[in-house]
Amino acid sequence: MNKKFSTLLVGALLTSSVGAFATSTIRTVGHNIDLRPNETMSVAPTKTITKFENKLYQLSDGNGNVLVQERNLTTGELTMKLVAAADAPINASLWTITAIEDARSGYIFNYVNKETNMPLSIDVAKTLKATAVQATADLASANASVVEGCLENWAWYTTDDNGTTAFPVSKVYSYFTADSIAVLQKKADGTIVTVKYSKAVAGTNASSVTDAITIQPVEAAAIVLTANDLNRKVDFKYELADAAAAMGVVASDTFSIASSTVPTTASEFLNNKFMAEAVGTDITNATGYTADKLGITATNKMEDYVYLKTTDNKYLYVSENFYPSSSKFLKLALSTGKLATAPAVTGMTDATWKARSAFKVTYYPSVDSLVFEPLNALSANPANNAWLNGDYAFNSVNNKLSAFFNAAATAATDLQDYTNIGQVVVRIGNLTPTESVITAYNTEVTGTYNAVTNPGSLLTKFTYADRKFAYLQRATLPAGLYFIKNATTAKNLVCNFEGTMMYDAVEKYEGGEVAQNYNDMPATMWVVNTTGCTTVDVKNREYGANATAFAADPFAGQLYVDADGKYYTINKNYTGIAAKNQELNNLESYAIDAVTDNDALTSEHHGYQNLTKLNISKYNLAYNLFVNKDLFLDVTADKNFAPSDDNSAYFEAEAVTAATDVKFGAGVGVANLPQLVRTAYTLKVYDTNLIDNDKYYVYLVEETGENPYYQAMTEAEAIEKSATASVRKGVFYLKADQVKGSDKYYVLIDINEAGIKTAGLSLATDNGNVQAHCIDAVGRMSYLNLDNIASERASAFHVTSTPVALYRTIADAKTAKIFRQRGTAKEYLFEDSNNQVGAPNYVKDFGYLGLTAEGIAPAGKGSTTAMYVKYVKASDEIMPQYLFAVDTVTVKDGKWCATDEHGYIQEGDAHSDHTVPYIGYLAGRFLVNLTDSIEGKDAMLHNADKFKYSGYDRLGFVEAICRVEGGVEYLYILKGGNTLESIQAKYGVVDPATFDDATVFDKKTLDGKHANYAFSLRLINEEAEKDFLIESKGEGSAIGSFKGAWVKVQNSCPVLAKFTTTGSDHEDETGTIEELINNAQIFNIEDGLDEVATDNETINSVSTVAVVAGNGEVIVKGAEGKKVTITNVLGQTVANTVITSNEAAISTPAGVVVVAVEGEAAVKAIVK
Repeated sequence: MNKKFSTLLVGALLTSSVGAFATSTIRTVGHNIDLRPNETMSVAPTKTITKFENKLYQLSDGNGNVLVQERNLTTGELTMKLVAAADAPINASLWTITAIEDARSGYIFNYVNKETNMPLSIDVAKTLKATAVQATADLASANASVVEGCLENWAWYTTDDNGTTAFPVSKVYSYFTADSIAVLQKKADGTIVTVKYSKAVAGTNASSVTDAITIQPVEAAAIVLTANDLNRKVDFKYELADAAAAMGVVASDTFSIASSTVPTTASEFLNNKFMAEAVGTDITNATGYTADKLGITATNKMEDYVYLKTTDNKYLYVSENFYPSSSKFLKLALSTGKLATAPAVTGMTDATWKARSAFKVTYYPSVDSLVFEPLNALSANPANNAWLNGDYAFNSVNNKLSAFFNAAATAATDLQDYTNIGQVVVRIGNLTPTESVITAYNTEVTGTYNAVTNPGSLLTKFTYADRKFAYLQRATLPAGLYFIKNATTAKNLVCNFEGTMMYDAVEKYEGGEVAQNYNDMPATMWVVNTTGCTTVDVKNREYGANATAFAADPFAGQLYVDADGKYYTINKNYTGIAAKNQELNNLESYAIDAVTDNDALTSEHHGYQNLTKLNISKYNLAYNLFVNKDLFLDVTADKNFAPSDDNSAYFEAEAVTAATDVKFGAGVGVANLPQLVRTAYTLKVYDTNLIDNDKYYVYLVEETGENPYYQAMTEAEAIEKSATASVRKGVFYLKADQVKGSDKYYVLIDINEAGIKTAGLSLATDNGNVQAHCIDAVGRMSYLNLDNIASERASAFHVTSTPVALYRTIADAKTAKIFRQRGTAKEYLFEDSNNQVGAPNYVKDFGYLGLTAEGIAPAGKGSTTAMYVKYVKASDEIMPQYLFAVDTVTVKDGKWCATDEHGYIQEGDAHSDHTVPYIGYLAGRFLVNLTDSIEGKDAMLHNADKFKYSGYDRLGFVEAICRVEGGVEYLYILKGGNTLESIQAKYGVVDPATFDDATVFDKKTLDGKHANYAFSLRLINEEAEKDFLIESKGEGSAIGSFKGAWVKVQNSCPVLAKFTTTGSDHEDETGTIEELINNAQIFNIEDGLDEVATDNETINSVSTVAVVAGNGEVIVKGAEGKKVTITNVLGQTVANTVITSNEAAISTPAGVVVVAVEGEAAVKAIVK
């Protein structure tokens, strides 16, 4: 039989169905997602195409195989395969093909699968890379290409309309770069592997890849549907019998039919829900059955027919009654129960009568249409209403209705005309130009529909009424930092202190105020990084790089998103956090929200307290008891730690070198996330001694029969205790865990596993060892392990920092006197140029640093104990530095004669019209330590023994100039026999060019670093007196260091005491520190209000002003012609006059007064 017919615009070859099954295997992936059945198989396609239309196509290799997408039911991954048509589930073999014009190749093509709605796409980064052409045999061990990634447009043909010639089989490939090509190939079993080559290897258009697959578009062959196929709506749903075998599967046995042309008359065919039922032997066993008379042939088998039954047990059949006013169209009606005995008037046998309720249903996949062919649609002769030949069935085999109306006996062959008459089908019949019905009749051989001639037309297209495919929606999360919540419980997925995944919710105080802020905790955050076009991997921000916590990522692959915006995976291998599996759960849905906190996104210290400037702060630890808001970590009388309402206990934190800025966490570089770092600290009980306070550290003690506890003890005590107990030094990360208002609270994570001395500790820097824990009922601090559970409250502390000054700050540009206290007497530092100390070796007239004592005092004209103090502007704010000088003079900024004729010129003076700017300076003799001279580093001085005293390096005053150039301070130290007097002899100031002469000056940058010529005042305690050591430069000098050099007094002679130690801590330096305390001299400072350090007779080109307090008077020097105002401490003016001489005595009441000289800074003086 060779009869053709079409639905709407489509002609297709009738074929038979294969692969009918009574029940289906339920196909389920993770997240309890039920996939559609795949029981309705394809039929070998035979119809090629010449142009692409709005149809679904199969991709055939021309050898009976078609391309399908297959889903792994465990992982959920999609792959592709060429399989025999009989083994190809129809929906998985259908493709929507879009041809896109392309300037390079003419056209590129995109293929989207009907079953999955996924394109034929690959991730180039994950494809097999080959340097030589791969044959099929070479791919035996290659993995199938997973359908993922962004490469989804392929070269195939150069046109979308091939004229009258069918598209042949052709290679599919894609140039993903100018010289790289991806080619579809297959393994021996038909599995598709994408191989990427260089263009040179693959050849133009993959011509050298001989084993590349070649495919062509074809229309899918028609499929005769079984009852099961129909009830599954061609693999759209499961039947009830399937649901019974797998609880929870949504299924039904009914379906409805829709018509593209809606008839004007209602029809039982369109208005009911049906369930298909196999005809079985009902008709073949009925009276009057003859195969020929019923048109049953090898290609029109009885098993191809089904009943269409409603839910109330009524059966659709072709009625024997015409529509009213119709001359030829029969109704489709419902019978109660199956048809049984034929009405006598029709002359039909029981077999032909029952055949009126049997239908063959053919599915045309490429146009998604259904054709219903009744086994018998015989009618009475419309002309006379007479029934003839009722023992025959009028159907697509016996299709010549006019022959049935002959009175004479008729052979079956007389009832057949496949050339001029169409098949007998359910179709639209037009009763009048405006009235249409559903009927069973021959197709319209030359009929028209929508002004188009349609041979074999039904005048409509029948489809399932409710076969709208739903698809999994792949998620496309951008790379970034996220919170992940269980969508059902709304609890956050987090990691505990050990790195074990768990669900947790923010703790709250009794009043409902939150006690935690997950923005502070990287363990509550997850780094999502893209690994393909839509695939991602997920790592915990804090523990993701910790191999102990995570042997593998919690998730890597494809996430999906539902209609509510919740995310899930269909990979059954992800089974959740039970038994510490450390992974997502395919059965759960997740809310995934981006982290927006700036600190979390940008700070390298996120999640951990970073105690900067450690040497200048003491810390108070407030304990968060939840029910009591005023507790602090205190040190008890027996040196134990316990919460207390006393906040007087302070601690110092010392960074442990081996645990400083330890890198941790995952996600560095993902969405610009920084590398996380953390530092661990030892805790020391604080006292006010800023030098020798390294006594009591926090240790963990574990004794037999006792609960472990933390205790403060010295190193010696810890070593002694270790003879009977396990003792190890506490080394703590401060991990953010709680909040109270705006205050953050930190858990002390002890990372030390063994060791008392810092140099010999065993540190678990990758995460930690235990967490310090306050046992509230006992009043001790013990520990818990890190594998905490969600309901377990951690002991957390708010760290309050109190600044501690290590160095003393004094006002800039002042006159001061530095002294040591000897009983009730003060002994002052001064410039000793007369060898008052009686040193055996010295340089005559050189100004050494001396100390007043019995029989030792400044000698000579202008000698004084006062020194001018100059602040070094580049000093670190922690360690202010100062220059100490005597006999200073200030030269203000001015002008310099451009012709060198007139030298220095003040603004407004004569000759100022031909000048250049002149940088002023401070000149004098500056204090230096003489180590460089002794070590032979400076050519200015020699004979090292003359700069030592009792084996110690001495200090002295050298002529120098302090000058600011371009915002940078420099100290120009004279050398080579040059003096201030000699270099200023010509002009009274220094010629600017001289500053560039390296034979005259050693130019030193005042950069705030330890130097021989800059000094700091190291405080020894926090007492109000602010006693200090004078700190200079020595080996190991650093801010707050216990190495370096300090001024000591050796037999009444100030010298340098140098102290060097080994190791990064000073816990082993007890003897050395004691030496520092005992030998480095403790000094203090007072204002030199009754003395001046600015008189220098050798420099007189610029006038200087000095103020000296006397008995009942103030003497003002160098202020002739200037106005002087003197006020008392109440601001009342006690004198106001113009000075008429170079030295004027002004009567002034006793007490502290402020002297203001015109053009000069005001100074204080104490009048006796």
